[in-house]
Amino acid sequence: ELLQNGLFDDDYVSLHLFLETLNVKDAVEKDRFFSKLTERVPAMPRPAAQWKVLPALTNALEYGGASAKALEPLLRIAKDGLSEEDMQSQVVPTVVKLFANTDRSMRI
Repeated sequence: ELLQNGLFDDDYVSLHLFLETLNVKDAVEKDRFFSKLTERVPAMPRPAAQWKVLPALTNALEYGGASAKALEPLLRIAKDGLSEEDMQSQVVPTVVKLFANTDRSMRI
């Protein structure tokens, strides 16, 4: 009942709630979410993007919980708000693992 309050009916809050339950969402919901996430990244606070959204995206991509649609918001966050050092430690290992992936949609 508390979450139905208008205070919590916000894109930023719904984004965080979705990320918390990402593992139990089906593929259609995830694809829809990742497609919208790319548009939301520029308006997102940089610390939230780097320390909340980026780790969730890397985990989802590495462990098979996300399709190729999650790659675009990951790269957008990396391009817009990460230093070279953070890019090397947070994004590059995931992208290198994706190159070894045999899923054709991920490599295109």
